[in-house]
Amino acid sequence: MRASEIRAVLERLTPPLYRYCLHLTRDQHLAEDLAQDTMLKAWKHRAKLRDEHGATPWLLSIANNTWRDARRRARVRRPDARHLPPQTQTLADDPGEQSRRALDLMNQLPDRQRDVLYLSAVEGLSNPQIARALEISAGAVKAALSIARRRVADALRGSVQPAGGVGGSRGVQP
Repeated sequence: MRASEIRAVLERLTPPLYRYCLHLTRDQHLAEDLAQDTMLKAWKHRAKLRDEHGATPWLLSIANNTWRDARRRARVRRPDARHLPPQTQTLADDPGEQSRRALDLMNQLPDRQRDVLYLSAVEGLSNPQIARALEISAGAVKAALSIARRRVADALRGSVQPAGGVGGSRGVQP
């Protein structure tokens, strides 16, 4: 891809990148910094981007790795999701109570389940794209997504807490 094409792709992916960074950091300022660092790294390694179809998982993978490295170096903790600006606390365009509750429940899931569910439900990535973005196997994505969906659905029905260890009579562990 030419530099102008890569620039256009990166510009198009800026909003979903920022949303993902906000999801990871749960802090507006950290998300802005992470998105900027991600874009700089992506531009530096733009030769690795071969086609537009692989751009989203590639870019989110850079963000994920950058955040993971920063957390390791600084032992950064994610703030509670209740501290996010209101516009980031809804799923898709539905401001309904169930969507807000589902997002709150999603934010209580263990990191991998939360990230997989976010990338699938909010960003619309396929399982193979999620696997590339998070650098895990497609099987791990499928398993984490299944458990996350079940926990959120069960919690919405009021039967269990999403990260409470035991998932009703199923005995699902975190």
